Amino acid sequence: MSHMIELHDVSKFYTGKDTVSTGFSKVNLNLDMGEFVAITGESGSGKSTLLNVISGLDSYEEGELFIAGEDTSGYRTEDYERYRKKYIGNIFQDFNLVGSYTVYQNVELSMMLAGIPKEEHKGKIQEYIDLVGMSEYTKTKASKLSGGQKQRVAIARALAKNAPVIVADEPTGNLDSASAAKVMETLHKISKDKLVVIVTHNYEQAEPYVTRKLTMHDGRLIEDKRIQPSDADGAGEAEYGEYAEYAEYSSHASEDETRGETEYKRRSGGRSAKSGKSEQPVYGKVPFSTQLKLGVRNTFNLPAKFLLLLLVYIFVATAVLGQYASTKQSLHTNDLLGYNEYFTDTSAERLILTKKDGTSFTTSDYDALQKMDNVDYIVKGDAGIDTGIMFESDNVDISGPMYPVSSLKNQKPTIGRMPEKDTEVVLALDQDTYSYDTIKGMGKKILGKKYYIDAMNQSVIDWGDRLLKDKVKIVGVIFMDEDSGRATNGNTFIYVTDNVAARILVKTTAASSKTTLDYSGTKNDVSGMQAVFPSDKVAKGQAYISEDQAYQFYDNGAATGKTLGIHIKNHYFTEDKDFRIAQVFKSSNIQSLLGLSKKDYDTYASRVYISKSDYNAMFNKGNYQSSVFMKDEKLSDQTVSALTDAGYKVLTVKDTLTDASGGMGFVLRIFSVVRLALEFIVLFFIAYAVIRLIMRSRNSYYSTLRILGASKKNTDNILRIELLLMMAISYGAVLVGSVLVRRGIIPIPAVNESLAFLTPLDYLLLLIGLLLMSLLIAKRYSRRIFSKSAMKVYREEA
Repeated sequence: MSHMIELHDVSKFYTGKDTVSTGFSKVNLNLDMGEFVAITGESGSGKSTLLNVISGLDSYEEGELFIAGEDTSGYRTEDYERYRKKYIGNIFQDFNLVGSYTVYQNVELSMMLAGIPKEEHKGKIQEYIDLVGMSEYTKTKASKLSGGQKQRVAIARALAKNAPVIVADEPTGNLDSASAAKVMETLHKISKDKLVVIVTHNYEQAEPYVTRKLTMHDGRLIEDKRIQPSDADGAGEAEYGEYAEYAEYSSHASEDETRGETEYKRRSGGRSAKSGKSEQPVYGKVPFSTQLKLGVRNTFNLPAKFLLLLLVYIFVATAVLGQYASTKQSLHTNDLLGYNEYFTDTSAERLILTKKDGTSFTTSDYDALQKMDNVDYIVKGDAGIDTGIMFESDNVDISGPMYPVSSLKNQKPTIGRMPEKDTEVVLALDQDTYSYDTIKGMGKKILGKKYYIDAMNQSVIDWGDRLLKDKVKIVGVIFMDEDSGRATNGNTFIYVTDNVAARILVKTTAASSKTTLDYSGTKNDVSGMQAVFPSDKVAKGQAYISEDQAYQFYDNGAATGKTLGIHIKNHYFTEDKDFRIAQVFKSSNIQSLLGLSKKDYDTYASRVYISKSDYNAMFNKGNYQSSVFMKDEKLSDQTVSALTDAGYKVLTVKDTLTDASGGMGFVLRIFSVVRLALEFIVLFFIAYAVIRLIMRSRNSYYSTLRILGASKKNTDNILRIELLLMMAISYGAVLVGSVLVRRGIIPIPAVNESLAFLTPLDYLLLLIGLLLMSLLIAKRYSRRIFSKSAMKVYREEA
């Protein structure tokens, strides 16, 4: 005959530092469905240890233990969890209730961890509470109950799981005689189709109900006496047969815990695997929604723990933010000493703007910008500032950023006048300008001098192609003093008419755009060089290509009449347009077709020429980038914030500067970063130790989850949710506090000044740091909880 639980020479030992003690030794025992078994014996005889091994709360070291015909010698932690979850309902001597949960929640917890569907909870939970006479305490927290009341709740919790095996350690130990009799009668009733095993000191109380008595002495089973016939007699094999077939499928269901039940139902015509009765629950996965509910509940159900964790997290967050902001502030002055090779004008007052929606600037945009606080003036099309221009002269070095003359506002030239024609310019320089002494010495003689101008960066504008076709004439000079608020950094500021500035903007846009030429299906990427040029000799909709291109991309050079597609892409817009190839130019006809010198044919051979109107339609899309110059760079954070709120993306040029201190600035920054990192590490470990200490108060709770059948994954998720929710609340509190200080609602000037240096990225990094800290604590705490058997961890913290 087969049995529900079989023990063959099973022994349990406990090891200390230098000692080994015996829990019980060489126990042989068979237990069947339908039995009500009482284990008796004096204290220390091993009866509770035997019960814990039978219920899967403790492992064993010797012998063989079979559960529903399955050998458990190779069971891992997760196998015991599955066994407890599917088969065992526990009633403990010390209750193992969650003190911060209500009676209802304690009973509900058992059903939740069994994976019983939520819709089956409400009515049945109250039924089990009523069954043990605790109806009036449904909403009372377990910590407020007497010992007897707690025991009755523990019984209700075990019954709610509706497991096939009920194990009870001293279930009536804290009850009066009347209540004890009721409990025994209840256990007797449910033993009709279950296996009930109890440990008791008061055997006389259990004797009228039990079917079998086991007596332990000094770790050995000395008596196995059948008291009265049980439902197992003559039917045990049939009953066990149902569970054996279920076990065959469920024993491998770690990935899908309902697979065994589902397969058994299919093969048995829809009967439940648990004794064939339809009312038995299906033990499935614990839904994530249930784990989330438990995690959220645990966050708030212990006010003292909640407040302590909240304070620790807030302390960590504010300390990190404060120290980080202070470090950034101390480095600010050194940062202003740097330079940037990309930007010609690296004034600390300069802000580069683009619109968040990706559109070009409008007149109303500029009007609104000019009215904003701390805005001095605006350079609308600022590409000329960073392109930089230089005068072709052997006598005087004139080079630097170019500005539209409108940005001079009401400033008048020191000598000469303002430009009136597109071929006229004004120079502005201070004593740091390289050519200051030369130009100062020339005085008014500089006025009227004419020069060609070229781009300082020849990778932007091709060699042989000037920014302007005609020479420009110097008509005015501004000698700036130290109070001007502008620093030339050795450059000469060159002011041209707004019309010339706009033309140069179009030219630099064309030069810096990524261009792809589509020769009737053959695409050629010519990015990195300007490939498309305007010519007043080309008609609208037409394109001229060179003989070299014609023979490279068309058979026998037959390009005339074919379609040429031009695709333009840059940071701000894309443009596609098809043209008809009207002419193929070569050295012999380039003069007549385009007015270009045939000796420079090789320079022009890679170019495509289109009409000026088509050229402007493709590249003159308006201003997508402009520069705002501030009155006071120390107010840049407030100005950037206002501009950002107004719908602009802002690049603060002073923040892009590299180290100009010969390496000492870099060393200082590295030192500051290392010091900051060390402070963060120390702070992290302090917080980690404190949070772990606080969380140790939860050991018994998570051990109880394991005892009730929660898997390691379930427990891990509940723990993570609890800590991450606490982290999120603390982080939110810190953010709200920062906003209130920044807006002056909480007036703390020193803190406000430091917070001004923090960016959204800094807050994001803080969030990531807190997240990683929480996950690390959860992982290490969970590892400790699962490093030992569930009962051992519980006993250590009890």
